[in-house]
Amino acid sequence: MKRLLPVLMVCLAWPAFAHDADVIYAQLEHRESGFSEFVTLTSTTLQLLVPVDADGDQLLTQGDLDAKANAIRIGVWDDMPLSSGGAPCAITSSSARMREGFIALVADFTCPNTGELRQDFKILRVLPTNYRVVLGTQLQGEQGVSLPNAVAPGGSGRLSAQGSFTTLTIPRPAPAGAWDQTRFSLAFDDGVRRGASLLYLAAVWALLAVMKEWRRGLLALGLFSVALIAGSFVDGGAIPPLGVVVVMALAAASLKEAPLFAPPIAALALGSLQAGGGAANALGLALGALVVLLPAGVVAIAVGRMLQRRAAAWRVLKWVGVAGVIGGAALRLSQ
Repeated sequence: MKRLLPVLMVCLAWPAFAHDADVIYAQLEHRESGFSEFVTLTSTTLQLLVPVDADGDQLLTQGDLDAKANAIRIGVWDDMPLSSGGAPCAITSSSARMREGFIALVADFTCPNTGELRQDFKILRVLPTNYRVVLGTQLQGEQGVSLPNAVAPGGSGRLSAQGSFTTLTIPRPAPAGAWDQTRFSLAFDDGVRRGASLLYLAAVWALLAVMKEWRRGLLALGLFSVALIAGSFVDGGAIPPLGVVVVMALAAASLKEAPLFAPPIAALALGSLQAGGGAANALGLALGALVVLLPAGVVAIAVGRMLQRRAAAWRVLKWVGVAGVIGGAALRLSQ
């Protein structure tokens, strides 16, 4: 049992530092000044590429990596050239760090602003044929490794190089302000989910169910829609969620006194919840929500028309809507 104990401890600890021995993981991050690439590999793989054991004691340490920094740059990064439009990208800095179970290499590049991005992983010509490079976003098995804005198809795909296929074409990030169809599609789906939530539906019900006239109701619905789109361009991160809920509740409660002023105020607050992120994201969120909310608004106006002869109906509908707004906000904040 004493002999098996060390083996058992290693087996139990393995998931914490396991790294596929024949896979090199690479992640490319877009920055304002260029690109940063994060590469993880095992110490055995690195020593196949560069003689990094500086003191020859057969034990790789951070001191060895620091002493062989220039050799790593030549033996690894120079053999993984990144280019843009056929022009080579320049390496401005590089570093190597010991991690639990693997080694992390980081390099910063400056590239021309136009042209197709390509990277040639020539290191595969030196390594055994079973080795491959996986380029993309966060990968399973990598602990503590996270790079936002990773460059990959659709933002979450992976590119792989192996054997004689060493060159990868990398989708260039859309320039600032450019239309991003993928971001719009994802935001639209998110907007539909928001529109079907208790918070959004309750807001429309509270603001429109008491409209007793079709013309005034449709006008209020139009103002609500325009304001929701405008509010979706506001970065809601700077607005306390509780403040948004208070504004929406007050707007719903004051509907009778301000039937055409309350809807856009509530919609501006509603649209600002977790909005921002550029035109594609903002329009996707707003239009996705309106796909659900416009039919709901028409139904709410119809209900208000049917109940217009009942004097106390508007009070009941209003406070039911306000309670729904508060309940929906509580569910959202608790997630």
